[in-house]
Amino acid sequence: MEKTTVTSKIELASTARSDKAARAAKDDALRSRFASAAIGMGWQLAVVVLLPIVGGYKVDQHNNSLPLWTLIGLVLAMVGSIIVIRRALTAFGNFGLTPDDSPGTAADTTSVSQDSSDATKETQR
Repeated sequence: MEKTTVTSKIELASTARSDKAARAAKDDALRSRFASAAIGMGWQLAVVVLLPIVGGYKVDQHNNSLPLWTLIGLVLAMVGSIIVIRRALTAFGNFGLTPDDSPGTAADTTSVSQDSSDATKETQR
């Protein structure tokens, strides 16, 4: 009878370790995808903001005009940045993070607490 309890403790510990490793691998994959999307958004914002403003400034310099084209470039940059940010937020939302899956949430700590309370109950038996 003692052997069965030891075996169940080993199986419980093994299951807890494999669950923890699976969660860690999923978290690493999500972080990697998020980082690459954030870097992509950064480059897109830089291009969308700088090109219209600098282009408008150059056109104004060439034509010796008022800062009309610079202001038009500024408006285009604002519209473009809104589009880039909306696309990025949509992409960030598609990573599959739900409140139950995200690391450090109440659901994550609850499952750990349940695992440890189950182990405590097994130890007391």
